[in-house]
Amino acid sequence: MRLGFAVLAVGAIGNGAVQAQQVVSAHAGVVHYVEGHVFVDNKPVQQKFAQFPDLREGGELRTEDGRAEVLLTPGAFLRVSNNSSVRMLGRELSDTRFEVLSGSVMVECDNVPKDVSLTVISHGHNIHLEKQGLYRLDSDPPEFRVYDGRAVIDSGPNQLTLKRGKEASLDGAGTVLAAGTFNPKLGDSFYEWNTTRSGYIASANVSAAQSLRTSGSHWSSGWAWDPWYGAYTFVPAAGIGYSPFGWNFWSPAWVIYAPVPVYYGVYYPPGVVAGNNTSKPGTATGGTATGNTAGAISRTPTPPPAVRPGGWTNTRGGIGGMSAASVSRGSGGGGGAGRSGASGARTH
Repeated sequence: MRLGFAVLAVGAIGNGAVQAQQVVSAHAGVVHYVEGHVFVDNKPVQQKFAQFPDLREGGELRTEDGRAEVLLTPGAFLRVSNNSSVRMLGRELSDTRFEVLSGSVMVECDNVPKDVSLTVISHGHNIHLEKQGLYRLDSDPPEFRVYDGRAVIDSGPNQLTLKRGKEASLDGAGTVLAAGTFNPKLGDSFYEWNTTRSGYIASANVSAAQSLRTSGSHWSSGWAWDPWYGAYTFVPAAGIGYSPFGWNFWSPAWVIYAPVPVYYGVYYPPGVVAGNNTSKPGTATGGTATGNTAGAISRTPTPPPAVRPGGWTNTRGGIGGMSAASVSRGSGGGGGAGRSGASGARTH
């Protein structure tokens, strides 16, 4: 039995030979990126350009010495760590649900519309991700953390709301054993990998948004396929979107304020620890991580320059270090142009 592959309605944008393409996905569960040994329904996944296995309802994704990234609703990414497994329970874009069976996962939500329900299930708990943010669930011991955003843990008669820097221990009987705080500025190697993937996708956004702007075609928020990066990326309909790591997601109208997309790899602002191990968050030690590609990370003892995709700088505190109201363009050969006070900054 062969793996099923995602069937996405794709419309080419523009007249050029290589252009971004609008993607209309009818469901969640596209396995977007893998590293190492990853399996869908016990069949090994092989990374091929522009071919993406489809995690069907009831299907299971499992990693050994590998990691995987799955597209959920437009602007939401499920990332699965080593020796972990998940099961897709609901693929509707209005009601996406998956269960964490083992190991660790993180969910990056760059866009959560009000009419969308995004639910993580673990140990008898339904965890609703209600806002843009970054979330982590570990199975051993069972623990849920909110690095940014807001989530509601529904344990039958009891509910617990968690915001940035809050965590909750879970048990197999559907009971929240304890709620507490943690330092969201601390991360391990899995957090580090999430940062890298998010930055790569944000770089692809600049390329895709520029192509869409050049084409002059109408655009609504959603996934866009960028052939230059060989990846799907999220492109908002208007304004600028922000990831919990501090990356920008430009709309076609606003991408004129973005520099040429150049991917600089992992950058951690002062105060954020990039761990050298695979332990749980908050126990990592080590230097700062930098890298030239999404799949290659090297470590240096000092932070790299405060440069993000495209060469712009940021000063925002928290996870990503970027100021949503202070976006500066790098100057070009003919002089620089810039804009500050960008609207659309989200609050918590």
